[in-house]
Amino acid sequence: LSRSKKCRQHQKSEEHLQLQLRLFDLIGAQNAQIECFFPNIQRIADVAWHQKKIIFEIQCSTIDQEEVLARNCAYQSIG
Repeated sequence: LSRSKKCRQHQKSEEHLQLQLRLFDLIGAQNAQIECFFPNIQRIADVAWHQKKIIFEIQCSTIDQEEVLARNCAYQSIG
């Protein structure tokens, strides 16, 4: 099977997708949301645990420290 180019998930590695699903399973479907869009900051969290106000960003590729800080600051800005 191949992923459709129209799907947001098509560029994510198998490892990334498996980690998203594992977190989703651990938290529980009633509390977790995969690919949760936050319009105020124009970010999409890999997994959001709304009840606990925890965002999970799965990063399997290299990014710089500034991007990590920018993501953290953006999510902190909305609580």
